[in-house]
Amino acid sequence: MRRMVLALVTFVALARAGAGLTAQEARPSFYEPGISPDGSTIPFVHGGDIWTVARSGGEARLLIAHEEEESRPLYSPDGRWLAFESYRDGTSHIYVYEFATGDVHQLTFMSTSATLDGWSPDSEWIYFSSTSHDVAGMTDVLRVRRSGGTPMPVLADRYAADFWAAPTRDERLAISTRGRTYRCFLRQHEANRQRDLRAE
Repeated sequence: MRRMVLALVTFVALARAGAGLTAQEARPSFYEPGISPDGSTIPFVHGGDIWTVARSGGEARLLIAHEEEESRPLYSPDGRWLAFESYRDGTSHIYVYEFATGDVHQLTFMSTSATLDGWSPDSEWIYFSSTSHDVAGMTDVLRVRRSGGTPMPVLADRYAADFWAAPTRDERLAISTRGRTYRCFLRQHEANRQRDLRAE
C-alpha cells in the first residue's frame, strides 16, 4: 500500500512538473512543389494530399485529397491538367486531374509502381518509369496518353535501368540510364534517333 501511494505521489509530482514545460510547436511539412505554366500557382504536397497556393503567397487551397498518399504534382504545359502519383490501389500509379471538371482519372494499372517523369510539350502524353516490362527490378521509360490507353515503351534497355525522362519543347527527350555505367541520352521519337550525351 505504501508503495502504491508513493508511486501515485511521484506520478502527480512529475505531471505537475511537466505541465510547466512549454511543448515544442509542431511545424507543418510542405514538399514536392511544382509550378503552373504561367508561373502564377504552386502545387505542393502536405499531409499526403495536394494543395495549391498563389506564387505571391496567401492561403493554400486543398486540391486533391484521398485517404491514401498523393505525390509529385506536375502541371501539363497547357495548364488544363495536373498529373500526380497516388497509392490509391496499394501501389504507386499515375493519375491525372482535370481543372475544368475536377475529375480524376487513373492512367497506369501495372502490378508494379510507376514513377511520374513529365509531360510532352503538347500535353497529350505523360512519361513515367516502371519496372513492369524489364527484369531484375530494372526500370524502363514509358509514355501513356493523357486520355488513357496502353502505355508504350520509349526506352527499354534490357539489364539497364532507364529513368528521369525529361521532355523538351522540340519533341526530344533526355533520359538517364544506368547499367555498368551512368549515362544520359537525348532521344527523338519521330526519327527514332538516340544520342549519348556523355562526351558533350
